[in-house]
Amino acid sequence: MSVDRARVVVLTAAMALAGSGAGCQQQLPREEIFTDTAHRVSSTERFAGETRVRTAGQDAPVRVAIRNWSLGGGLKLAELPLPVKGLMIVQLRGGRVTTVIQGNSQARREGEFWTVPPGVPMGVETGDDSATLQTIVIIQP
Repeated sequence: MSVDRARVVVLTAAMALAGSGAGCQQQLPREEIFTDTAHRVSSTERFAGETRVRTAGQDAPVRVAIRNWSLGGGLKLAELPLPVKGLMIVQLRGGRVTTVIQGNSQARREGEFWTVPPGVPMGVETGDDSATLQTIVIIQP
């Protein structure tokens, strides 16, 4: 997916979440939903709810889950342990990571956005330092 298309997807999701509340059911953030001390991974759910997105002139219901991830240094995960699967938009918020998506390894820069298609696992490797990611998963029922 191109950078411009990724920005459109991110902006669409953000606008849908920032809507007036009609059709948007938000749950309050829950701290430390997932913690795996053996792999030095923890996550915090920031939003989970349903909203509607207009595409091709039609309203479509979607579920959105936003999660912040803390990844310890020296980490090598074959797959980020997501509680829900769908189109994933990822931003590296701090540190450095290398991702492995469909066999392609790529170093990521702080602030970078990328997408992962539904059903495709994303492997993550950190160097000596920790890293922070934010994931936005969009699920069409």
